[in-house]
Amino acid sequence: INPPLVVTAQSEVSVTLMVDVSSWFLNGGALIDPSLALQGGVFENQVKNNIEASFEAFHDDNHDGHGDDD
Repeated sequence: INPPLVVTAQSEVSVTLMVDVSSWFLNGGALIDPSLALQGGVFENQVKNNIEASFEAFHDDNHDGHGDDD
């Protein structure tokens, strides 16, 4: 989340976190064999990058699944 979200014991924040797991084991449109994404595997970095890119989080006080700035 940019800027970083800070939550304290005195605050309440509504956040929606969406994760698209369908992209984790894709290289372009081709499926990646998960065994090739293990530590040291040829697709290790590709899968790590896909996982990082699959997360989306936003402030969502009205709980509509869209960012409040929309």
